[in-house]
Amino acid sequence: VGVTFTSRERLPGRPGWQLRLREPSSEQELIFEIICEIPFTSDRKRMSVICQRGDQVVCICKGADSVMQDLCEKQLGIADSDHLAEYSKSGLRTLVFASKVLERGFVEEWHSRYVQAQTKAEGREEAMAEVAAEVEHSFSIVGISAIEDKLQEGVPEAIVTIKKAGIRFWVLTGDKTETAVEIVRACQLFTEDMLLVSLLSCTGPDHSLALLKSAQEKIEVAQGGIGLVLDGTFVGAVLQADGGSALLYTLAMASRACVCCRLSPQQKRKLVELIKAHNKRGITLAIGDGANDVSMLQGAHVGIGIHGKEGNQAVQASDVAISQFRFLVPLLLCHGRRAYRRVSVFLCYILYKHIVLAMGDMIWAHQCSTRFSGQIAYPEWMSSAFPALITGLPVIVAIGYDRDLPDEIVPLCPEIYMAGIDRLYFNARVFVMWVLSAVWHGTLAWLVPSLWVGTNAATAHLPPDYSPVEFWKASSCSFIMVITFINTRLWLYSYSPFAKHTILVMAFSFLMLFSCLFGLGYTSIGEAMQPQLAGIPGVIVSDWKYLQVMVVTPLFLLLDVLVLFLWGLIRPSPLELALRRYRRGELKAVPWQKTSAIEVSTTAPVPGTAEEEIMEDYAKVRA
Repeated sequence: VGVTFTSRERLPGRPGWQLRLREPSSEQELIFEIICEIPFTSDRKRMSVICQRGDQVVCICKGADSVMQDLCEKQLGIADSDHLAEYSKSGLRTLVFASKVLERGFVEEWHSRYVQAQTKAEGREEAMAEVAAEVEHSFSIVGISAIEDKLQEGVPEAIVTIKKAGIRFWVLTGDKTETAVEIVRACQLFTEDMLLVSLLSCTGPDHSLALLKSAQEKIEVAQGGIGLVLDGTFVGAVLQADGGSALLYTLAMASRACVCCRLSPQQKRKLVELIKAHNKRGITLAIGDGANDVSMLQGAHVGIGIHGKEGNQAVQASDVAISQFRFLVPLLLCHGRRAYRRVSVFLCYILYKHIVLAMGDMIWAHQCSTRFSGQIAYPEWMSSAFPALITGLPVIVAIGYDRDLPDEIVPLCPEIYMAGIDRLYFNARVFVMWVLSAVWHGTLAWLVPSLWVGTNAATAHLPPDYSPVEFWKASSCSFIMVITFINTRLWLYSYSPFAKHTILVMAFSFLMLFSCLFGLGYTSIGEAMQPQLAGIPGVIVSDWKYLQVMVVTPLFLLLDVLVLFLWGLIRPSPLELALRRYRRGELKAVPWQKTSAIEVSTTAPVPGTAEEEIMEDYAKVRA
């Protein structure tokens, strides 16, 4: 309207502020003294200031139209209501402004009680709201405002990409219903062919159940996708109704998208907790940028805060912080997806390698000549170096720096995220396969050298054909085979097996293995720590008999290669399908800011594209 804000100054010796404004029609300055400011809260949904100009004291309040109508002496006129509806349908955020004149004596008495409420140690917010209610009533409507809440760059494209990854979207907001629906349409969560089912203006728990049953009937006969639109009155009532939470969850799962409007922060959290309660296997992720989203972020399994213009509260309460919404795509499809596979392989590998090592002792304990005497199968100092020095670093480097698809390609194949949703890398079947492989490899690593070049005992009081030197030579061969099996297994599970970091860390592991062996066999410290290995390492790497064992035994790993190859042909993962097409040159790199620019016009894969082929192939595998 042309009003110019000139200055804002703190008054000396007084708690208030002085504002200077200039009207557009004249050069005269208007001076206002701010006596008290009643801040906005999510429960009150309004903000008020008490100011003085000359001898007149005025209370000015702004807030949501649903709240302000109850605080005004007269309801909004037809013209104002039409403007509000028009602005909301255009996706604008609206506010209603109202004011009233106060008596100076009342303001002085009221302000002292408000200051006392601010200093309470317990129940401060409730006390402040109670005192504020004494002045926030009997307003006269001054006008309305509408502000464009512009979407960040790349939000529609990011939402489409994430939806194709198999992730369900719920939009929880405090905006008006019309505003929220238009914003959701702009984000392409709601499309023109979707049937919108609205559950609004609920009067109680029984009414909420009736609305749910009516919505279910509409969904059963609907053609195409369904979109749900809820408001705070319905959410509050349905959560109190018996069985309402389960019905709401079932209805929401049958829809493509769900938008909840006019929600308080606690209602947002309760909806997140509803999903967690009814879907024990699901993982909830909440993302927000304001203080109203803090409860929601803390209630979800993973909370992501966006560092924007609404303060740092959401970032401080979150698990992960990003600067823009579109960065959620690389966070999930690149970092999150790879982290899931890394953790899964790491857990299975740690268990696998220790079972492989333990199998030697288990078999040796059952061999007839030991008589369960408690003698160890491998040199104890080699077993001590096994977890940290020899096999500790390879899994960290090989899996930590493993790369499958380039980051620029990943947004073109959001279906590869389905591996985490379907738990392809860590489940009962995968766990059993790793354990069985560990038993098989550990058995081979011990029995082949033991039966080929070893003896039947390790203690002098047992059979007459005892040869301790030959036993420890075979034991050292077996230990080398254990490391060979473990490193090769890790190498087979790497998506970049010939990368420099993978080759170097494997070489480092074998270097540490032979350093420990030769250190124990040819140094004075080694002679004191492990006298049984004196002179043995040089023999097993120079005698053809032992070299044959160390060459032939790893050939059994060809069976693992065959199994992994056949499994990839029979049940390929979405990532393997995408990798095949990438290697054939069917997927071209696209910059992040232009990601999925072709596909964003629809939520379904574009016919004839590599993305559609990946989805079709993976659907056959899952079926």
